Amino acid sequence: MRTANAALTGGSLLAGLLVAVSLGTSTTEPVLAQAGTVGSWRTVTRTVPINPVHAALMRNGEVLMVAGSGNVATETNYRATVWDPVTETFDTQPLGWDMFCNGMVTLHDGRVLVNGGNLQYDPFYGEPRNAVFDPMTGVFTNIQNMAHGRWYPTVTTLGDGRVMTFSGLLETGGTNTAVEIYTVGSGWSQQYAAGWTPPLYPRMHLSTDGRVFYSGSTRSSRFFN
Repeated sequence: MRTANAALTGGSLLAGLLVAVSLGTSTTEPVLAQAGTVGSWRTVTRTVPINPVHAALMRNGEVLMVAGSGNVATETNYRATVWDPVTETFDTQPLGWDMFCNGMVTLHDGRVLVNGGNLQYDPFYGEPRNAVFDPMTGVFTNIQNMAHGRWYPTVTTLGDGRVMTFSGLLETGGTNTAVEIYTVGSGWSQQYAAGWTPPLYPRMHLSTDGRVFYSGSTRSSRFFN
């Protein structure tokens, strides 16, 4: 698999030297400019062959995109694709189940965890299934099911490599208010009661103190250590 390489441009090197001079410092180490301050947007030549509902940047520089049914209730040809930004090509493959509206996060070992998905349409019910995608082999592998379904959850990688999932619709409808923790090699933990009902797809972030922070429109809470 291809490894993404970072290189200094003439402009970024000059910017780094100017910063060093302005601060009155000297160094023999190159100063890298932030890509977001020197980059630019452009439209790639090829369109995505699926509806890219969820995407994850992988450590090899390629991007995994998952559509599942892609918000089409009659679609049973569930698909995902991997985009190579160097060649601007797509490698598309079928999926064994509908990963539409999953939660997705990169594990510490470089694989991508797909958490939950769509069990049925209108009303939407959540899938209890999960899968991991290995960028080295290009293969999805199903792993242990969760206790209950999740449609539109959030998954957050913790500092020790475990993954926390929260919210999403249950396999019978209604919001899943329990927290579950996934550990590579041993599977899912018991459920933890959150004590309140989160919105679908809550925004979760790992704090520097190791706890997970949720920031919503009406409340903020740290609830996991």
